[in-house]
Amino acid sequence: MCAEAVPWCCHRSLICHAKVIRHVRVFDIFSKTNKRKHALTTFAKIDRSKRPIKITYPLKNPRQQSKRNI
Repeated sequence: MCAEAVPWCCHRSLICHAKVIRHVRVFDIFSKTNKRKHALTTFAKIDRSKRPIKITYPLKNPRQQSKRNI
């Protein structure tokens, strides 16, 4: 576990995204009584055209040519 209180501020969200795009059920746990189904971020781009499936996170500035990948 990491110290981040919310999943979207944590490196674990990248792992969850990789699982979700492969149809694995993933939940974000906030407390003993509060969990939520993990959802992809709105800016995540999924490429299913070839294997392995890829997920990228385009940079905010369109002039930058590189992309962050997992």
